[in-house]
This record gives sequence, structure tokens and C-alpha cells, in this order.
Amino acid sequence: MLTQTEYKYIMVDENGKAVIEGHPRMPVRILVGHSLTNGWSPEELKWQFPQLTMAQVYAALAYYHDHQADMNVQNEADAEDSEFTRKHPSRQELERRRSQTSG
Repeated sequence: MLTQTEYKYIMVDENGKAVIEGHPRMPVRILVGHSLTNGWSPEELKWQFPQLTMAQVYAALAYYHDHQADMNVQNEADAEDSEFTRKHPSRQELERRRSQTSG
């Protein structure tokens, strides 16, 4: 379930993560990450993600700047979860890896 925020194009999912309205698989942190890591301008973000409007890009950046501390904590928790998953793969992941190497 998504919850509307005070930002017209930003929703928050059931895990508390901000996503672009109409694109529930597009977290705000992805756009912000590209902006910060690659130095992408809003125009470059729009070019790289043509499914988004400029208004959605700007809303995502505004949301991040107004919620920076909370989003950074979420990003750190996500990174820790990813690292744990990488070090401790599920049974299904181990079976998938096994089938790739034997097949």
C-alpha cells in the first residue's frame, strides 16, 4: 500500500521507502544516488529515466533534500541487508548458482 506525501509525485510504500508516484519500483533513492554519485543534473536524470517527467525528478530531489537524514539511515540499513544477503544467500539462491555452474 502506498501513502501520498506532501510532495505531489512522491509516495511512501509499506516499508517507509519513498517512490515515484505511478512508478512503484522507482525509489527516490535511485534517482538521488545517480545524482550524487554520477553528478547527474535533473535534466540528465530525465534523459536517463525517460518514463519520468521533469516534475517527478524535481519532486524526488526535493523530497530527498527535505528528508536527507532519514533517507541516509534507510540507505545504510539497505546496504547492511544487501551485504548480509550476499554473505548468507538463501537456499534458492544457492540452488540457482549451483544449477548455473553445472548446467
